[in-house]
Amino acid sequence: MLKNLYRSLMPDSLRAAVSYIRETIKWRKRIYFEYVLGVERYPYKKYCDKYKCIFIHIPKNAGTSIITLLNNNNPIEQEHCRYWDYLRSDIVRLRSYEVFCVVRNPWDRLLSAYHYLKEGGSKGRDKNLTDMMNSQCDNFQDFVLNWLDYDKIYNITVLNPQFIYIYDFQDKKLAVNNILHFESLSEDFFAFQKKIGVTKSLPWINKSKNSDYKEHYTKEMVDVVSVFYAFDIKLFKYYF
Repeated sequence: MLKNLYRSLMPDSLRAAVSYIRETIKWRKRIYFEYVLGVERYPYKKYCDKYKCIFIHIPKNAGTSIITLLNNNNPIEQEHCRYWDYLRSDIVRLRSYEVFCVVRNPWDRLLSAYHYLKEGGSKGRDKNLTDMMNSQCDNFQDFVLNWLDYDKIYNITVLNPQFIYIYDFQDKKLAVNNILHFESLSEDFFAFQKKIGVTKSLPWINKSKNSDYKEHYTKEMVDVVSVFYAFDIKLFKYYF
């Protein structure tokens, strides 16, 4: 009877708001106990609760440096989780924490990914891929014009388009409101770190040794990359 009275008197929108508040309180309690007990809920890490932030690590965008800093300058296993992974795991954290990422010029990023794979990739885990690529590609030009294809781009992590990590395909919009740029990372991160209470400077780990990326491209190569990574280029407003 009381439930029926409640339902008849309370508008649907208000009932939904009350329900959301209840769920939020329940999840916040659980988050607190997980943090106190040192329990991690994949893909969330302890630093997420410490700084109330979520860093979406897009490959080849200085993520190792950022994660190392957030993890108290201690190395941590690298995981390239997407926005949806965090959403499915704990929507309350995702909605209440500062979510950020780093994006990079696609032409520069692809050159960095090429050298990364050519030199062995991630601690030997990419050995088979490295051996295959090195046996099939004579140089970066051969890699771009003859080896690269959509199948490799979407199945090899370091070649993935950046948008797939942070784009909400359902609402057709970016799911991250703090986007830092690789090209101005020191300045961007310095401005952002005040939001989350990080006081230490950002270290630079696994820094690419590439010269100006433009020197490595021909007109044909530029056009090929502009097709493969067209949505990244449009979304993040990059140009060659």
